[in-house]
Amino acid sequence: MPENFPKHVRASYMSSAYAIAVSAFDGTAQFVAGSLIRATGSKMAPAWYMIGCVLISLIAVSMFEETGGKALDD
Repeated sequence: MPENFPKHVRASYMSSAYAIAVSAFDGTAQFVAGSLIRATGSKMAPAWYMIGCVLISLIAVSMFEETGGKALDD
């Protein structure tokens, strides 16, 4: 993934993406899991939440261009 960004902003973009993902998903995981269990009455609700997170991640990753074997811009 890092090679999809220009070299001069690569570290900033990757660290920002990581920080946003951690705060959005890891920071709210316990609250969301507890709320889902209370709302649905199913202890499997957090698993469905995780499946949704994985699907969102797969969609995002599939939008990246393959750069294997290509010369990277400096």
